[in-house]
Amino acid sequence: MENKFTTSEKVLIKLLAGVLLNHKKVEIVGEKEWEELLLRADKHQVLSLLYDVVEASDLSNEKKQEWTTKAKQIVFQNYHLLFTAKYVIELLEKSNVPCVLLKGATIAEYFPVPELRKSGDVDIMAFGEANIKKAEKLLQEAGFKKSREQHASHHILWYSPEGIELELHIKLIEQFSVKNANQKVDSLLEDLEMHIQRNRIMDVEFPVLSDGYQAYHLLLHMLVHYLHSGFGLRLLCDWVVFWNRKVAEKEREEYKRLIASSGLQKFSDVITSVCIYFFGLDNPRIGECSSQEEAECFLNEVLEAEEFGSSDSDRLIVLYGNGIRAYAREFHHQMKMNYPKLEKIWILWPILWISTLMRFVINNHKLRKTTSWRVLRKTHVRSKNIKKLQLFQMES
Repeated sequence: MENKFTTSEKVLIKLLAGVLLNHKKVEIVGEKEWEELLLRADKHQVLSLLYDVVEASDLSNEKKQEWTTKAKQIVFQNYHLLFTAKYVIELLEKSNVPCVLLKGATIAEYFPVPELRKSGDVDIMAFGEANIKKAEKLLQEAGFKKSREQHASHHILWYSPEGIELELHIKLIEQFSVKNANQKVDSLLEDLEMHIQRNRIMDVEFPVLSDGYQAYHLLLHMLVHYLHSGFGLRLLCDWVVFWNRKVAEKEREEYKRLIASSGLQKFSDVITSVCIYFFGLDNPRIGECSSQEEAECFLNEVLEAEEFGSSDSDRLIVLYGNGIRAYAREFHHQMKMNYPKLEKIWILWPILWISTLMRFVINNHKLRKTTSWRVLRKTHVRSKNIKKLQLFQMES
């Protein structure tokens, strides 16, 4: 770790490892170094996890108040999200709509202080087309508003009367650009409704996925973000606290079956190895340990990406494969993502391709403040290492 990371990155990694293991020791850090470290933690959405560390530091009272106030705001937001989720789950279950709470609070429960794990929205999945329609009707009657813009095909975005984002999931995750990978993942999740249990989260009971499937969802969630613009330290922290608890052997075997069947063993191994080498994860015995050098390289990209690739406007996607065919496949996939209904009418494809290209160029210029050429160049650089992860190499 001596050459790949900056001093502030090393200290942040060490502090997070201590927090995740519930250690009380505080690193000796100068005030100037604290400022850089906390700014970086904020960009990775892990600032609130350092609340006790900041309180115990030798920062000036003014600086302490500035950073701890931000952490307290996250705690208040988390409670707001928790009780929005409670309200929606009860609303659906009273009308016999089978559903499950995803991500967010379901993982926060495993942190030493659950309230300090930042969440941005509420994710709830309902099962079956008829139940999805029923859930939408119930939400509308309860005063929720459906967003005019829907940017994903795996969930429908709603807003509560208080402005809380609610993602009503149709599928567990966004589709990949690799057709056989989607087919395999979909087939593995066909009986997802049979893998739900009841957990108490911050003293509120929710339906959640069983451990094997929850771990699989966490990994898929990381992979989707990795293949787009990347992800930051928060998701690695989730992985540590999830596996550093007692997980039944049956659930470990279920997880291993799912990742082996969908060709994600290597990706799982790299993620797990990063957490073992740097964040205090006990070996959960769910695969082979990658080399420390390989783990360092992956962690370096995570540090560079920050929260979901927000560090760099040129970061957008990483391609599965090389050459023109890989770009064409991803471009076609983006068209289908942008026009989930119209893409079924193949005669419209040329028009939709042109529209997708125009949207790509305009968004790069107006929203990302960069050029399409720079985005494509960054994509090429990030795609070079994709072969090492052996993605979607299914069991025969």
